[in-house]
Amino acid sequence: FYNTNGTQQASQELLELWEECQLIELYFSIDDVGDRFNYQRTGANWDDVVTNLKWYQDNMPHNHMFNINCTWGYLNLYYLPELVDWYQSHMSTNRYGDLVNLIFQRAIGDFNIVHLNDTVKKILFERFLKYPQLTELVKSIKDSNDPHLFFWKSIQKIDQVRQTDYKTLCPEWSQLL
Repeated sequence: FYNTNGTQQASQELLELWEECQLIELYFSIDDVGDRFNYQRTGANWDDVVTNLKWYQDNMPHNHMFNINCTWGYLNLYYLPELVDWYQSHMSTNRYGDLVNLIFQRAIGDFNIVHLNDTVKKILFERFLKYPQLTELVKSIKDSNDPHLFFWKSIQKIDQVRQTDYKTLCPEWSQLL
């Protein structure tokens, strides 16, 4: 893999060791793309992650499987089509043509979407028309007009510590919530 300076860290010895294994499954935790990824993964850099993923795609031996785990919730639900599009364009298969699994897992804790109102759900269903796996996520959310106070209190604390602004980064979704 590559560090932030772009220097190669993985050795040929490691790749040769992996070749001796029957199967290697690599799971990458990717919850969003670009600046939203950087927001969710403080200290991470989306461009570095993409470079690392590309290195794995180009160098892993034949006996591997890639999986992308996406934890979905308040921080990223609205923007998941962009992640799916990135996946389909850049990471849907390994270099041997084997499928890379895109796995969606519901967030727990402060970022678990417990409820949404009908208007927001309708907007999401329209936005996700070409993404049946995403409409299933929306279907799993309870109907309620209750405000999302717990989420906003949590985000406010995080933004205060990090000197960031979720509402500026995600204006469309923030407005809907």
